[in-house]
Formats: sequence, C-alpha cells, structure tokens
Amino acid sequence: MRDGDKSRYLGKGVLKAVDNINTEICEAIIGLDAADQTFIDKTLIELDGTETKSRLGANAMLAVSMAVARAAAEDAGLPLYRYLGGAGPMALPVPMMNVINGGEHANNTLDIQEFMIIRWARKPSAKRCAWAPRSSTT
Repeated sequence: MRDGDKSRYLGKGVLKAVDNINTEICEAIIGLDAADQTFIDKTLIELDGTETKSRLGANAMLAVSMAVARAAAEDAGLPLYRYLGGAGPMALPVPMMNVINGGEHANNTLDIQEFMIIRWARKPSAKRCAWAPRSSTT
C-alpha cells in the first residue's frame, strides 16, 4: 500500500499502511499469543478481507507478522533464524541478484517485476556474491 501523494517520496510513502498498523491491526492482535504465528497471520488476512491484501496493505501486514515473529523469538530466548528455522543444520540459500526492476514499484513501464540472475556454480556464497557486480558491467 502506497499513499499516492506525489509530494512525499514520489507517491510511494506508506503513512496509510502505518496508520492501519496503529489502529485497526493493533486493535485486532493485542492480547493474542505471539507464539501462534499461524493464528496471527490468519487474523491479519481475515481482517484485511481482500485476496490481494490491498485494504490494510500487504506491507503493513508483513511488517506486523515479522514483528510478532521477532517478539516470539525474543520471548523464547532464541535468535529469529533459529526460532523460525528450528534446531537442524543451517544452509545458506543460493544468492539471487536483481539486475533490472520493473512492475508497479519501479519508475518505468516494464510489466515484469524483476529480472534476476543466479550463479549456480558450486562456490561459497561469498564468491557467488562477489561475482554479481562483475556480471552487470560485462
């Protein structure tokens, strides 16, 4: 959800989403169990009531969902990654690099949201990430 006021952040401000968090969303989730992430997220989705999360704003709903997860992790005495990922071994995902932006959030007319590149070589993530700037200049 963006404000659309061209005088603030070229129309991409989020004061409406922040207001939704501070009013309607806050009223709906205060007192709920932060450890029940599924229930919190379902509550947000039902409260919004649209398929596209456009009434309250997907950005507002995501921010609240993430804040609840952080609070639950803190309450459990765990880092967020461990709280969400469990006690099993950790693996880093394959880095993806965004090279061209489009879609609604870009200042152009491209219909596609993002053009991304992936380095599949079996190299450590640091080497994969170091490759990205070189790929955009060749």
